[in-house]
Amino acid sequence: MDGRDPATLLEKGPTEPALVHTGSGRLVMLMRTDPPDGHFWQSISEDGGHTWRPPWRTDIYAHNPPNFLRLRDGRLLLSYGYRRRTDPGGIRAVVSEDDGETWGAPIVLRQDFPNWDNGYASSVEMAGTTIFTTYYYQMFSRYYIGGTFWELPG
Repeated sequence: MDGRDPATLLEKGPTEPALVHTGSGRLVMLMRTDPPDGHFWQSISEDGGHTWRPPWRTDIYAHNPPNFLRLRDGRLLLSYGYRRRTDPGGIRAVVSEDDGETWGAPIVLRQDFPNWDNGYASSVEMAGTTIFTTYYYQMFSRYYIGGTFWELPG
């Protein structure tokens, strides 16, 4: 079934929405869902939030809340913890070059956690193309705050 079909089955959620205001005046909202879905669901408003498109399921799996950053060049950056239990836990980001209409391929910032208890990522734009993304992770029953400096592609 097409993920943009609002009738796509959703058993839990959505929760923990994040909003970003684009340069064109559009509002983009992503919402977390828990398994068995685990993907971000998205909706867009073109009129300042008075009306919204029916939400649709994106291809972005997270099982973690989204965090938006509108970059200086107008692109949208979405950072998030990746918690697919069949893969190593990690931190990822995706970029939209069309005001949230579509999202690029995941950029893996970390994928070396021994479990999936991680996330709540938040990113800031530094000088040039450098991004700093912070997050928490759990190892050996202790919680840590971490950060990754990385370069935006393109």
